Amino acid sequence: MTPERDGYPPESVELPAPTAWPMVVALGITLAFAGMITHEVVSAVGIALGLIAGIGWYREVLPEQQVERIALRPVELPPAAPPSRSSRTRPGSRAGSSAGSRWRSWPSRTG
Repeated sequence: MTPERDGYPPESVELPAPTAWPMVVALGITLAFAGMITHEVVSAVGIALGLIAGIGWYREVLPEQQVERIALRPVELPPAAPPSRSSRTRPGSRAGSSAGSRWRSWPSRTG
């Protein structure tokens, strides 16, 4: 096994740290537009909320973005199932019909 680097296994991925600020910005924008229909106080609250959330989001990302390291683990896939007999019949013919062979193969194209 390869040695760990910075205390994390080498089979890991860096992802941005989760944050709620984008949802708060979206709520502020929604309130700002809803206030155009209802009342200007709702717009003022939405704009203030959007600005505060935008600053909070900005301060969380800069000067250095916070990241989370996620360790990867191998995934074992089950073996693939063999194709069924009905998938090898010709188009237009019924699988399992009593006339002729029960299993019909595709005609070979040579030449």
